Amino acid sequence: MWRLILETAQRLNIQVFATTHSWNCVSAFQEALENLEDNNCGKLLRLDSKYGKIRAVEYLAEDLKIALKQNIEVR
Repeated sequence: MWRLILETAQRLNIQVFATTHSWNCVSAFQEALENLEDNNCGKLLRLDSKYGKIRAVEYLAEDLKIALKQNIEVR
C-alpha cells in the first residue's frame, strides 16, 4: 500500500501526511521508500518533547532503515 501511495504522490506532485503508532506500518513505509528510485520523497517525523518544548525529529530513508534495524523507537 505504501508503494502505491508514494508512487501516486510523486506522479501527482502532492504531499501525503499519515499518522500511526504501528511498528508494522512504519516498517512497511521504510521498505516502500527503499524500493523507490528516489527515496528522498518520503520521511518520518516524530514529535518529541524536550525541555518543555515540542520538536520534530526527522528520519530520512537511510536514517529510518538504520533505526528500524537497531530497533530504535521512532514512533
